[in-house]
Amino acid sequence: MSTITKKANGRYLARWRDPSGKQCCRTFDRKIDATNYLSTITVDTMQGRYVAPDAGRETVGVLWRPDGPTRSRGANRHGTG
Repeated sequence: MSTITKKANGRYLARWRDPSGKQCCRTFDRKIDATNYLSTITVDTMQGRYVAPDAGRETVGVLWRPDGPTRSRGANRHGTG
């Protein structure tokens, strides 16, 4: 289920629940933009293609392992020199 409400500042707040049940929201200047966005979210969820809007926000620091493999400054791609 999803809803659109008009905020006091004139913007539109679109709210929906992701497949895990977490409530998500996003604001829009125009109601039609909020409606189109929620329609896309609904279709993607029903077809199993839903990707959370904040899914790509992991930083390199989160992914980097200090004990991972490193390459010395002098070595080139082929491992010589």
